[in-house]
Parts: sequence; C-alpha cells; structure tokens
Amino acid sequence: MDNKSMNHQDMMSVTDQELLDRFFAEAHTPVADDGFSTRVMQQITALRTAQAPARASSLSLLTRWNFWLNTITAVSGILLLFQLGFFGQAWEWICSFFHRIVVGILTFDPYDLLVQALLFLHRLPDLLPSSVQLSTLGLSVLVFLGLGAQRLVQMEGKIYNEIKG
Repeated sequence: MDNKSMNHQDMMSVTDQELLDRFFAEAHTPVADDGFSTRVMQQITALRTAQAPARASSLSLLTRWNFWLNTITAVSGILLLFQLGFFGQAWEWICSFFHRIVVGILTFDPYDLLVQALLFLHRLPDLLPSSVQLSTLGLSVLVFLGLGAQRLVQMEGKIYNEIKG
C-alpha cells in the first residue's frame, strides 16, 4: 500500500513539474542587457583572480610566523628546563625505578611499587623548578607572546590593507 501512495505522489509531482515548466515557458520574457551581465561577471572574475594570490601569500606568511613563534617558545621552554636539570633528575629516577622493577621481578611486592610511587611524589618538589625559576620562565613566555602578538597585529594590518586596497 505504501508503494501505491508513493507512486501516486510521484505522479502528482511529475504533473506539478510539467505545469510549472509550461507556465514559466509561456511567461518567459527575455531582458535585453546588451551583454552587461556578462561584462560584470568577467570583471568580478578578473578581480578575484588578481586578489587571490596576494591574499593567499599573506595568509601563508601569517601561518609560517605562527609556526615559528610557537616552535621557538616551546624549544626555549624545553632548553630552560634542561638547563635547570629537571630532565636529568627525572631520567635518573625513572631509570632507577625500572631497574628496581626488572631486578626485583621475581620478588615483586605490590607494596614496593606503592612505596616507589610515594617516594616519587615526595621527591617531586625537588625535581620541579623553584618559584623564582618558574616566574622567570613565565615572564619570558609573556615577553615572547607579547612580541608575537605585536607582530601578528602588524601582519593583520598589512593583510587588511592588501585585501581592502
């Protein structure tokens, strides 16, 4: 029964479509514009084609600047932590932890693992940088972000002027 109702709806839509086509064919009156629409469309296409490379190059420059700014900030943060000795102390603790696990695998005691985890949590403040070092790191990151934001504003102004002009 559903197929019959669907076929009836399809027949109605075909009939409606034919009626609409016939109506618009009879009511169609061409407007003479002497090629005005074609000329306007050609000028719009030419304008878009001329502006596309400039807009794309500016945006790719902005993307490259963001990439290098983020890379330099991350590398400087990692180098600062490396210079403070954070990675060396953490690596020593990880090596000793896994050495104890490998050596003591036959006499493994879950409480020993718990003790090692608690010792790590106890020694964690010694592994982290001091508050002065963290404030220095935070200040340097803010300076980098400020310089980057200033440069981005300058670049966005150039991009705006290129698109507008």
